[in-house]
Amino acid sequence: MISPLMIIFSLILALIAVLIMIVIISIPMYIASKIVARRSTATLGNAVISTIMTAIIIIVVYAGLRLLFFPIPILGTLLAFLITFIILLYVYSQIYRISMERGLLLVIMQVFIWFVLLFITGVFAAMAAAI
Repeated sequence: MISPLMIIFSLILALIAVLIMIVIISIPMYIASKIVARRSTATLGNAVISTIMTAIIIIVVYAGLRLLFFPIPILGTLLAFLITFIILLYVYSQIYRISMERGLLLVIMQVFIWFVLLFITGVFAAMAAAI
């Protein structure tokens, strides 16, 4: 039987892992925002906020839209992606106080960073499962 102490310990470890992942993703986002925004708004704090907002938007909005557009498989996925992308564009433009074009560059960089890091995480998970 699993003790409550083990459950609490597992939750603490999961929270630490999430915080480490946020920091790992925020550092490249900070560098990208320094390049794209070139303003005083390109801070590490804003990079952390944008990383957290990206996770929330992708989880909540994209997943919700996928459920909404479930009856139309391919077009629904495309619509959910485009709407999520536009929302991310707006959020980045507001956080960094930049134009939509510069926000587009940040969205593209952030999505690329997320996919690369998720791919690396998947490779490590596959290697760990193979052992």
